[in-house]
Amino acid sequence: MRKLLLVFFSLFYQALLAQEFGSIEGTITENEQVVEFANVFITPLNDSTKIVAGTVSNETGRFQMEKIPVGAYLLHIQLLGLGTNSCR
Repeated sequence: MRKLLLVFFSLFYQALLAQEFGSIEGTITENEQVVEFANVFITPLNDSTKIVAGTVSNETGRFQMEKIPVGAYLLHIQLLGLGTNSCR
Protein backbone atom coordinates (compact mmCIF):
# COMPACT_ATOMS: atom_id res chain seq x y z
CA MET A 1 0.00 0.00 0.00
CA ARG A 2 2.83 2.39 0.85
CA LYS A 3 4.49 1.89 -2.57
CA LEU A 4 1.18 2.49 -4.33
CA LEU A 5 0.67 5.72 -2.40
CA LEU A 6 4.20 6.86 -3.24
CA VAL A 7 3.62 6.14 -6.94
CA PHE A 8 0.33 8.07 -6.81
CA PHE A 9 1.97 11.15 -5.26
CA SER A 10 4.85 10.92 -7.71
CA LEU A 11 2.44 10.86 -10.68
CA PHE A 12 0.34 13.63 -9.13
CA TYR A 13 3.43 15.81 -8.68
CA GLN A 14 4.49 15.22 -12.29
CA ALA A 15 1.00 16.21 -13.45
CA LEU A 16 1.25 19.45 -11.50
CA LEU A 17 4.62 20.22 -13.05
CA ALA A 18 3.28 19.52 -16.51
CA GLN A 19 0.69 22.28 -16.08
CA GLU A 20 3.36 24.93 -15.47
CA PHE A 21 4.49 24.85 -19.09
CA GLY A 22 2.74 25.23 -22.41
CA SER A 23 3.51 25.46 -26.10
CA ILE A 24 2.81 27.82 -28.96
CA GLU A 25 2.53 26.77 -32.57
CA GLY A 26 1.13 28.25 -35.74
CA THR A 27 1.58 29.11 -39.39
CA ILE A 28 2.71 32.51 -40.62
CA THR A 29 1.02 33.82 -43.75
CA GLU A 30 0.81 37.14 -45.53
CA ASN A 31 -1.71 37.70 -48.31
CA GLU A 32 -2.49 33.96 -48.21
CA GLN A 33 1.17 33.09 -48.91
CA VAL A 34 3.30 31.27 -46.34
CA VAL A 35 6.18 33.21 -44.81
CA GLU A 36 9.34 31.13 -44.71
CA PHE A 37 12.19 31.53 -42.23
CA ALA A 38 10.69 34.35 -40.15
CA ASN A 39 12.00 34.91 -36.62
CA VAL A 40 9.30 34.18 -34.04
CA PHE A 41 9.78 35.01 -30.36
CA ILE A 42 7.78 35.83 -27.25
CA THR A 43 8.31 38.43 -24.55
CA PRO A 44 6.44 39.04 -21.29
CA LEU A 45 3.66 41.63 -21.57
CA ASN A 46 5.37 43.84 -19.01
CA ASP A 47 8.94 43.62 -20.41
CA SER A 48 9.40 43.55 -24.17
CA THR A 49 13.20 43.47 -23.80
CA LYS A 50 13.28 39.97 -22.25
CA ILE A 51 12.94 37.17 -24.82
CA VAL A 52 11.46 34.05 -23.19
CA ALA A 53 11.59 31.70 -26.20
CA GLY A 54 12.14 31.88 -29.92
CA THR A 55 12.30 29.89 -33.11
CA VAL A 56 12.27 30.25 -36.91
CA SER A 57 9.36 29.32 -39.18
CA ASN A 58 10.08 26.49 -41.61
CA GLU A 59 9.57 26.36 -45.39
CA THR A 60 5.80 25.89 -44.92
CA GLY A 61 5.54 28.87 -42.54
CA ARG A 62 5.02 26.67 -39.46
CA PHE A 63 6.65 27.32 -36.11
CA GLN A 64 6.53 25.70 -32.69
CA MET A 65 7.87 26.60 -29.24
CA GLU A 66 7.60 24.14 -26.35
CA LYS A 67 8.17 24.15 -22.59
CA ILE A 68 7.13 27.77 -22.20
CA PRO A 69 6.29 28.85 -18.65
CA VAL A 70 2.58 29.62 -18.32
CA GLY A 71 1.96 33.38 -18.50
CA ALA A 72 0.88 36.31 -20.66
CA TYR A 73 3.16 37.09 -23.59
CA LEU A 74 3.50 39.16 -26.74
CA LEU A 75 4.22 37.12 -29.86
CA HIS A 76 6.65 38.86 -32.23
CA ILE A 77 7.18 37.88 -35.85
CA GLN A 78 10.14 39.45 -37.60
CA LEU A 79 11.29 39.09 -41.19
CA LEU A 80 14.22 40.89 -42.74
CA GLY A 81 12.93 43.66 -44.98
CA LEU A 82 9.37 43.52 -43.61
CA GLY A 83 9.93 44.64 -40.00
CA THR A 84 8.31 43.23 -36.87
CA ASN A 85 4.65 42.52 -36.08
CA SER A 86 3.45 41.77 -32.54
CA CYS A 87 0.21 40.41 -31.09
CA ARG A 88 -1.13 39.35 -27.71
